[in-house]
Amino acid sequence: MVNPLDLFNPCFADNTRKRKEKQSELRHIQRLAEKFISDRSDRNFSALMKRCSIGLSAFIYSMTSNWEDVDNIMSLTMERIYFKIDSFNGDVAKFSTWMYKIAHNTTVTYFRSGGLKSKVDTVSIDLSDIHDRMLSSDDPNEQVAAFGLKQEIDNLKNGKLELHEEEG
Repeated sequence: MVNPLDLFNPCFADNTRKRKEKQSELRHIQRLAEKFISDRSDRNFSALMKRCSIGLSAFIYSMTSNWEDVDNIMSLTMERIYFKIDSFNGDVAKFSTWMYKIAHNTTVTYFRSGGLKSKVDTVSIDLSDIHDRMLSSDDPNEQVAAFGLKQEIDNLKNGKLELHEEEG
């Protein structure tokens, strides 16, 4: 139930307007999906993906933090949506839910298959710089620690990254 005082609050009106816009957008996407399902033309698919691409890209970026990977994953996601449209069941989920689940699963698969190389390369370069500074240090403890870091860098490059919980 709406508090009558909220009706005079500009934030309430703004949130209500945004919610209505989002619902309208989701209904439009659902209609485009239904049109593509009934008529599998490239034109219908293109219209659907044009409407969804910004949201999907932002969603994928939130998982990868790398636009180069987003482009690759987006291509794979669109391909899977196109070829798996027969598995969509509108009685179970909305099209947008199904589509975002495909994007999520594609991102996870891409990550597991080693596709996210750019992030690993950046991390290993940063760690290599730290390693070099530690080795050139006068502190023997840092020199010893540098050998452990070198092993972790090699594991990272070879895809054998292990995550350890911090103690303390």
